[in-house]
Amino acid sequence: MELISRPEAKKRELTHYFTGKFCKYGHISKRFISTCKCFDCGLAETAKYSLHITDPEKNRIRIQEWRDKNPERAREVSRIGQKKYQKTTKGQLRKFCKRASIRLSSGKSYKSKRSLLDYSPEEFENYLIEGTEFSSIAEAMMSGYHLDHIVPISYISEIIEDKDLQFRIAMDLENLRLIPAEENFKKGNRIDFPEVVEVASYLSNKYKIPLNISNK
Repeated sequence: MELISRPEAKKRELTHYFTGKFCKYGHISKRFISTCKCFDCGLAETAKYSLHITDPEKNRIRIQEWRDKNPERAREVSRIGQKKYQKTTKGQLRKFCKRASIRLSSGKSYKSKRSLLDYSPEEFENYLIEGTEFSSIAEAMMSGYHLDHIVPISYISEIIEDKDLQFRIAMDLENLRLIPAEENFKKGNRIDFPEVVEVASYLSNKYKIPLNISNK
């Protein structure tokens, strides 16, 4: 292989150069002009980060070992990742599913709860932001809006015994809306609003249950 310095390789508009010397990890191979990293180091790094595909278990052990050695950094990375995830459409749906589940004391995992719903995270977000000034649920949350269960969860849990059905009704799209926080606090768990009566009637017919408030 031709010996060529990095400056010379740059002049010749090449993508790599070769010094014939060991890299700090003991490899003798071509090096990338952009990073000065040798090809063998690049291949080793690629192999390490492709473990999640080729050997998931080995990759899980590697990650756990890194977390054990770097607990503070691992917590920081986890916090950053969670904040980013919570702003995504899927993250928003997961958050509200979890909140509804806690209030209903259903105790199911997120995947189990999600399987009870007949809409995707994207459909969830599109439904809620339709007709609003917001481009995402996260933007609405940061603007002081809350996700309101029109028919309150407390009323649903009082009328319906089946935990799965409680969750499906509470998280039915027709029972959800975005409203300003102060309006949500004012509404609370009251059921004497026209929109609550109307949605309760719709849900009663849809799920064939005695949820109609006018019959309470």
